[in-house]
Amino acid sequence: MTTGLRTIAVACKSNDADRFTMIGLICFEDPIRESVPEAIASCRQAGVKIIMITGDHAVTAKRAAENTGIEVTGVLTGEELSRTTPENLAAAIRKCNVFARISPEQKLNIVNALRENGEVIAVTGDGINDAPALKAADIGISMGIAGTDVAKEAADMILTNDSFTSIVSAIWEGRRLFDNLSKCVRYYLSCKVGLILSILIPTLMNIPLPFSPIQIIILELFMDLAASKSFTVEKGGG
Repeated sequence: MTTGLRTIAVACKSNDADRFTMIGLICFEDPIRESVPEAIASCRQAGVKIIMITGDHAVTAKRAAENTGIEVTGVLTGEELSRTTPENLAAAIRKCNVFARISPEQKLNIVNALRENGEVIAVTGDGINDAPALKAADIGISMGIAGTDVAKEAADMILTNDSFTSIVSAIWEGRRLFDNLSKCVRYYLSCKVGLILSILIPTLMNIPLPFSPIQIIILELFMDLAASKSFTVEKGGG
């Protein structure tokens, strides 16, 4: 049974022997943070596609992806990528979302291929090898605690707590801000157009104005305050 653990074989050799004697295996597993599967599910709900790029073995990468809640659609290794032509790389990336045994140059090629597919790309990383991909992405996100200076310099954003859930929170907050800002613009345009027309039409038709200057000031004051309060507490569309 394949479990996808990182494995090291341990053997010994006596002084008068020509061969090693197997003693056993040491298996390593990187524990998944409890909050990550929920964050992955939130990304899926928000329409964000998660892609795993790692230097680990393909089986280990697939197991880690499944444990975090990523629906693995295909696994592609660095060796397979090296045999893929640039013309076919973009098509191959559409089918796979887990990449194993990947070199820094291949990670950069994956980012460029995703851009050719019309994707908006955010890359996370903490090592020197991640710097080219962080720089090439639409937004590079480095780890503030475990990240190297080179990765931080190449990134557009630095996570102070090294938590993936912070990225998800930033996505939802950014979408809330954009959604509320759009509502605010539509609200103010409709109000200002109505107010301008209520003054412009009577002026052109030479009839009395519907509002006095003091009434317009009062309307502007209370409408702006009410709108500011409502858009501040609005949850947004996610």
